[in-house]
Amino acid sequence: MLDLIYITHLHPGKQRTLAYAFGLAKALSSPLSLLSSANLGEPESGKMSIWTPKNREVQDSLRAGYKPIKYRQRNKRLPLYILGKSSQTARRECSSYQIIQRLLDLGFPLLILPFDQPFTGIRNVLFAGNAPGLTDHRLKHFIAATFLPRAFQFENARLKRIHWNNISHIPRKHSASIDFDSPDLKAEIEQRKIDLTIFPISHSTSGERKNKAILRQITAAQHPILLLPLLAETLTFVGETDSLQLAD
Repeated sequence: MLDLIYITHLHPGKQRTLAYAFGLAKALSSPLSLLSSANLGEPESGKMSIWTPKNREVQDSLRAGYKPIKYRQRNKRLPLYILGKSSQTARRECSSYQIIQRLLDLGFPLLILPFDQPFTGIRNVLFAGNAPGLTDHRLKHFIAATFLPRAFQFENARLKRIHWNNISHIPRKHSASIDFDSPDLKAEIEQRKIDLTIFPISHSTSGERKNKAILRQITAAQHPILLLPLLAETLTFVGETDSLQLAD
C-alpha cells in the first residue's frame, strides 16, 4: 500500500497543490499525511494524518498501528512524498533543491507538482527514460493498475506511444536528453495530454551533481513529475507496525 506524504511548512504557495494530493490519495485508496520539511526521511516523526481510506480493514489497522498478518504480507507500505512548486520558482529554487536532494539521497520517490495543479486523473504517462528495476517497481504498478493510462516514450524529439509491456525496452539514457523547456516538447506534451512524467533515477546516476542537473531539467515542466529513485525498493520494513527504517 502507498503512504502519501505531503511536504508542508515551507511557505503558503506549497499548499495550493494539496487538492491534487487529496485527489490522488482517494484514487489510490492510500492514506495522506502532512509532514514538515524539517522531518524529511522520518515519516513517523511529526507526521500528521489528514485522510485515510474508507476500507474498514485498512483504516482500522492503520489507526491501531498494525495490519493483520495476511494483509501485511501482501501490502508493504511504500512512502510517496509530494512537493508542490512555488509560483515564484526562481526565489524558492534553493529550498526546493534541498528537499529534492535529501529525498533522492534517501532513495524515496518524490512527486513534484506545478503550482495550483488540479487533480483530474492520470490518463497518459510519459516515461522519461529507463533504468534497472523500473519495470518491476511497485509504484509503477500502482499507477498502471489504478488508472490504466496510456504509456509514451521520448524518441527522436517526439512522444511515441508504447505498450506497457515494452517499457523495459526504452533506452536507458533518454532522460538525460529531455528538455522540458523546449517549445517542441511542450507542444508534444500538450498534444498528447500528458498527465504525469515518470523520471527514473538509477543508483549509478545519483549524486549531488546529477541531482542538480535533474532539478534544472524539471524546473520548466508544467505537469506533474514523478522522480523515481530505484533505491526506493531497498527500504526495509521492521517490527509489527511496519515502521520504516532506511537500509544502510
